[in-house]
Amino acid sequence: RQYRALVALLDEELAVEPLPDTVDLHESILTGALEPAPRPSPAPAPAPRARPSLVPEDLIDAVRLATATSGAVAVVGPPGSGRSALVQAALPDGIHVAAVPTDGALAHGFTRSILEAAAGASAVQLDERAAPAVHVAPSLGRRAPEPPALEGDLAASRLLDGLTHAIGLLVGDRVLALDDAHLADEASKAVVDRLLERATGDGVRLVVTSERILGDRSIETRPLADDEVTRLAVEAGHDASVGPTVAAATGGWTGPVLEALESSDPAAAVETQRRRRVEELDPIGVQVLEALVALASAPLETVAEVAGKPVAEVAGALDQLLSHDLVSQVD
Repeated sequence: RQYRALVALLDEELAVEPLPDTVDLHESILTGALEPAPRPSPAPAPAPRARPSLVPEDLIDAVRLATATSGAVAVVGPPGSGRSALVQAALPDGIHVAAVPTDGALAHGFTRSILEAAAGASAVQLDERAAPAVHVAPSLGRRAPEPPALEGDLAASRLLDGLTHAIGLLVGDRVLALDDAHLADEASKAVVDRLLERATGDGVRLVVTSERILGDRSIETRPLADDEVTRLAVEAGHDASVGPTVAAATGGWTGPVLEALESSDPAAAVETQRRRRVEELDPIGVQVLEALVALASAPLETVAEVAGKPVAEVAGALDQLLSHDLVSQVD
């Protein structure tokens, strides 16, 4: 119909016939010989902007050196300090197991995760001493003797010994890296504590992430310097003046810095982070924080008096506030 209208229009207005190409196109359409034009491919979605690697090479070397021999090593820093990224970068071939908040609700939930991760990287058979581990991780039953019944006063200690012995056998000469073990259930924490105590004697190479220094084999993460934060701010498309502000508000710790700079409004992002940290405080931490706001700066005893809490409890709450970057310590 459109073709006939075109022919009539050309005849009436210009007294000409359609061009041969137009006639050929019309005949191709009528006979079905014309293939449909290919649909344009959608433009590929832009790749998400990768977070830069900010793990210092000297800390990677320190972790590798410390885990070259048996024993327990702690990688220390507050949440968001990059301690997990450091362990992953230093030990790509290690056995990595991370606790999650839901692990705290299941007895030996984290222990089972450790056993299954270690078993997946090993074909070793368990001996009679390790057999009690089957009670926690039934999948190990295929490679262990029949587990004994755990009864009587020594049941708990036999289970604990069996679990740590089984983990040592399964890990072998690899490095076991445990992340965020503080989120685990109490039973699993007891297993981690026993592993830490016996790592050297049992020949286990163990690294854990922690918020507190554990003995003399601890490697501390460190915050980014102001100029590093400023460089990242500029790379993220922000004004250079944003750098020092974000560095001061986040303490320079990697996670919060990157989270803030990925936002279109870094100032609002760091304020959201601060509120989130306050919401995570326990009641004593909130009371001590309120006392510090009122006092601005004061000795521990004065803070305890204003907060109405014993000095020991206030000291513990201050550790919590320091780890959340809500206060700073002054000599």
